[in-house]
Amino acid sequence: GVGGGATNVSTQQTGPFSQVVFNQSALPAPDVTVRIQLDAAADDQVAITVSMVKQNPSFDLTDENLRLYIAIVEKTVEDQGVMLRNVMRKLLPSGSGSALVIDANGLIESVSQSGVIQRVLDADNLAVVAWIQNSNTKSVIQAVSVDVGDKGDNIVTGVDDVIIASENVKIYPNPANQLVTVGFDYELDEDFEWVLYNQVGMLVKNGLVEQGKQQFTIPTDLFPSGMYYLRVGNEDRRFRHFKVVITH
Repeated sequence: GVGGGATNVSTQQTGPFSQVVFNQSALPAPDVTVRIQLDAAADDQVAITVSMVKQNPSFDLTDENLRLYIAIVEKTVEDQGVMLRNVMRKLLPSGSGSALVIDANGLIESVSQSGVIQRVLDADNLAVVAWIQNSNTKSVIQAVSVDVGDKGDNIVTGVDDVIIASENVKIYPNPANQLVTVGFDYELDEDFEWVLYNQVGMLVKNGLVEQGKQQFTIPTDLFPSGMYYLRVGNEDRRFRHFKVVITH
């Protein structure tokens, strides 16, 4: 948050955030302070209220280019030995952000948003980041973050978890080289979808397991070695995530 003239620091709207954005934006006295409050939410959701207060009397809040951006990020993700920080998982409500709304008393109205947690690798490693930015100059006025926490028990990421009830999943071989097989305890009574993600949350392959099947296979020979995450389920039954290791 940069009082007396904002520092030009570009923010990425996709992919990993640069920690420099938040460090540089938090050092000087801000023109506007930003606070994040975590609100009650369902097990697989994050709900927040962002409040903003003008601190610099000469700062022009009527600039139509000022926008509030909110993101759910995964604080650290390891990808093939490289540690990535602040990997964006969701923008609230979208990448275009929200315009600042000024009430009759000249105060900035608070903004409440919520979103479902999806495609994360470690649900105990999430944070919400909120920042005010000039969409024209890309100057960041102020940025803050708050840890989410306590979502890991609700967003399943373990290899040994079950999809539903007694439908145990077996993944073999794991680690895999050319091919990985995913098997169920008995024939499925409905179609299931599956999606394979890499460690930075990019979809690498997906497909459908038809009703009556008891297993399916995924060719892995063309995928780089590393950790992957397999999501299995459908709209009627909660999706579950499983770790798959590929080595060549």
